[in-house]
Amino acid sequence: MRFLDNKTNLEALREAVEGAKDRIWICSAWIRSETLKKVFDKTWFETPREEQPDIRFLIRMGSSPDYEI
Repeated sequence: MRFLDNKTNLEALREAVEGAKDRIWICSAWIRSETLKKVFDKTWFETPREEQPDIRFLIRMGSSPDYEI
């Protein structure tokens, strides 16, 4: 398990997603959709679902500003 911050997260997330075989679990209080779009590029969505690892997100959803982020 690796703990990442805003300065180290993008490249580490890309590497982890590319190397995932069985599952991807991402836990973040403040992950942005722009970051996820960079990590899960179009090749991810072109891969058949049955060939993709199981993916789960644990995110903060406390109040309406959280939903906008």
